[in-house]
Amino acid sequence: MMFKGAPVLLLLPLMPSTPACCQENQFDVVSIKQNRSGDTTRRHQVVATPTSLTMKNINFVAVIAWGFDLPYYQVSAPDWSRSEYYDILAKTDQPNSERELRMKLQDLLSNRLNMIYHRESKTFSGYLLTSIGQRRKIRVSKHEGEPVFQGHGMGWEARGVSMQFLARMLSLSMATPIEDETSLDGSFDFTLDLSPYFPREPVAREQMGDAMASAAESAIEDQLGLKLERHKVAVEMLLIDRLDKPSGNF
Repeated sequence: MMFKGAPVLLLLPLMPSTPACCQENQFDVVSIKQNRSGDTTRRHQVVATPTSLTMKNINFVAVIAWGFDLPYYQVSAPDWSRSEYYDILAKTDQPNSERELRMKLQDLLSNRLNMIYHRESKTFSGYLLTSIGQRRKIRVSKHEGEPVFQGHGMGWEARGVSMQFLARMLSLSMATPIEDETSLDGSFDFTLDLSPYFPREPVAREQMGDAMASAAESAIEDQLGLKLERHKVAVEMLLIDRLDKPSGNF
């Protein structure tokens, strides 16, 4: 397939005049290329290693959400930042933790794309995660160390996971606020598979949230003995007042 117009390619080296104290929060080289594939069904990909951050087929709302470690729905930004998609590769000479990579991405957004933002509370239609008494099917965990929440296809394998952690992971996947109201303390092991409840035909990107929510509601009740109840939830929003489009002019 041929596409008109060349993709936008940005090579952003670290400026020599940048003070040494600020260089620690910057990537050494960043490439931003507009993704013109027109693929509206494939979800974006984010791969973080100690020396690189790769984002494919991603819009800038999702970029900002990753940088601030927020669910997608907590970011409100200009229309273009939802409708245009990019491939981003950012590299550093020295190894970094994931938290440090997020900080470097925030710096890129603020200093190279002139992002200005503020925070504001907003009420959403979301969910409460609740327990259904004796129907609960999750197992008390004997796992030691950091919780494991490993994705596989349309599901997850969890070990040593709290209900608060589960609510957060579901919130990220479903792009809607979810609060834990199970009153279950401790950590648990379980397997959650959404695929039997998910539409077999391809789902457009803008319909993915609704499809995921419907599948999750059914799977959580059938497989875990828990329930997602619709509820109004207060959420702190990150409102983007200004964000420049990537271009070759800065």
